[in-house]
Amino acid sequence: MRQLAFAICILAASSSTAAAQDDESAGRRAFRLGQAHYENGEFAEAAVQFEEAYRLSGRARLLYNAYLAYRDMQDLPNSARTLRQFLAEGDDLTAAERDQLQARLAAIERAMADQTAVEPEATPPPQREAPAEPAPPETVTADTETQPAPASATGGGFSPSPVGFIVAGGGAALLVGAIITGVMSSGDLSTLEDRCPMDRCPDDPELRDAQSRGATLATVTDVLWVSGVVAMAAGVTLIFVLQDDSDSATAGMACTPEGCFGSVRGSF
Repeated sequence: MRQLAFAICILAASSSTAAAQDDESAGRRAFRLGQAHYENGEFAEAAVQFEEAYRLSGRARLLYNAYLAYRDMQDLPNSARTLRQFLAEGDDLTAAERDQLQARLAAIERAMADQTAVEPEATPPPQREAPAEPAPPETVTADTETQPAPASATGGGFSPSPVGFIVAGGGAALLVGAIITGVMSSGDLSTLEDRCPMDRCPDDPELRDAQSRGATLATVTDVLWVSGVVAMAAGVTLIFVLQDDSDSATAGMACTPEGCFGSVRGSF
């Protein structure tokens, strides 16, 4: 019986080891696929694969990759969620790294609050008025003196101010810059992932340079990204808030011996 129990324990341990190896292999495949998607600019697909790789392998560093993908696709809630989870599970982070990532998380949360604050309030659609019934035509005899009866009205349609477009364009430029620096940072991080198994890097000056450059580019990307999102939101708001009132139209009516006529003039 003891030999049978020992054999069962060995089989169970072997099955558990095989399952763990299968998960590790599947997690590595998901990571490679996510890396390919990220380098192609397919950030949504990359985020899904990075989170799947984390689920299979349990490596907290993969949450940071998912955060980068969500950040570059401008998904503020999911980028904050994955970065927050990485800070909670990343036990091997240095004090400097943790402070830097917490500052990024605080910046994202501020951007989310600012984006909510600058969203324009929804306005109810204008009610359509019933068309007025046409007035019966007036008849004027030929010997009647000309009596103009001007009636003017001013009005104008929606004419957005160019300030909003300028601010939104600046935000778009910042977001493009964030994508470029994000891809560059991802390249350095991929180099470290390939040459540093189990998150342990040899003492190589090239790897140290890649690590420093990747961290700097990641910080620049975060700053550009948050600033771009805020600028885009502010620009869209200004487009609807600020209007150019230079356009106006005037309407008038006059009667002559030949009949009555109306006119509408618009200024440009």
